[in-house]
Amino acid sequence: MIKNTDLETLYNKISGRIDLVGTMLGDVDLLPKIIKSCRLKPYSIFSGDYQSKLVFEEYWVDEFGNSLKIKNKIPRIIMNDTQISKNTKISTDLFFGNSTDAIAKNSKCVFIINGKFDKSCYFVSFYGKDEYIRSFFFYEKLARVSPILLGLNTLRELFRNINSVLRRDIDKNKMDLLIKFDVLDYTVCWEPAGWKEHIKGDCR
Repeated sequence: MIKNTDLETLYNKISGRIDLVGTMLGDVDLLPKIIKSCRLKPYSIFSGDYQSKLVFEEYWVDEFGNSLKIKNKIPRIIMNDTQISKNTKISTDLFFGNSTDAIAKNSKCVFIINGKFDKSCYFVSFYGKDEYIRSFFFYEKLARVSPILLGLNTLRELFRNINSVLRRDIDKNKMDLLIKFDVLDYTVCWEPAGWKEHIKGDCR
């Protein structure tokens, strides 16, 4: 079982496996960052199949019951994966119980996607000073969700923006959100403490 204080130790231990995934899938710059920022871990840690030698891990899990499976070098996100153990859902986030305002104060930036079902909704993701992403979905009420639900392409676009000196635009057409709604616009705010200024109506 992985406790809160063990996460950085774990990532130091499996850094070679994370980098290997990036190498095997031809995405050495962004995919390793996505894996770590979304707190993905090899499922072998939970299934008892973990090997001490360096191996290519094809099955990764987050802390919300979702997974990232790699087959024939193609990654696929599985929402609410029924094949994984319940003990994968134990949170390792030291900020898990904190308010969104407290999380904002400890973040480098916030990525806000404004959309609509039958009324306004927002997908809000804080990129922490500790380089982890913490995501929330606003629709009638606030729900904490896995950042992996942003989708791999969306996360790549976000990190390209974060890594760019010129703060390049995110291509809305490349967004592959797993929570489906009509995307109206988005913003990347570099003063995350003021994030609520970008939220309108009941969601605020």
